[in-house]
Amino acid sequence: MNICAGDYDHEYPYQKMTCRYNHHHSPFLTIAPLKEEILSYVPRITIFHEVLYDSEIERLKAEAYDQVKNTLG
Repeated sequence: MNICAGDYDHEYPYQKMTCRYNHHHSPFLTIAPLKEEILSYVPRITIFHEVLYDSEIERLKAEAYDQVKNTLG
């Protein structure tokens, strides 16, 4: 479900959730704000969209796989 894309029925609890560009607390974020989707306020659950490129995600997955493989040995 992606609230920012409107992929939800307009019933509670999602009707009060929001999407926004987060650009606070950092000069860098003023230039390149993060797409933030707030799913819940209590407890705070937030998804940040389009933070990493697909190539970066694949590299992180490969490195994590290698570390687990070496640990389990």
